[in-house]
Amino acid sequence: MKKYLSLFLCLVCLMLMTGCSNTCRDLAYDTDIVIENLVEAKDNFFDSLAEATDNIFRSLANFFHGSD
Repeated sequence: MKKYLSLFLCLVCLMLMTGCSNTCRDLAYDTDIVIENLVEAKDNFFDSLAEATDNIFRSLANFFHGSD
């Protein structure tokens, strides 16, 4: 287990020395953008679903109210 931990720490140090941290930071930033877009799409979907449901219930209410 100590070998794996030492190897991991060596790899992290190597990444930091070779400039891979910029790549990792850019990748994390892009991941954040993707997550934000997914959350926004989910919110838009639920807003559209709620609006469609309201329209359906409004149409049904008008249909049954008009048939009295």
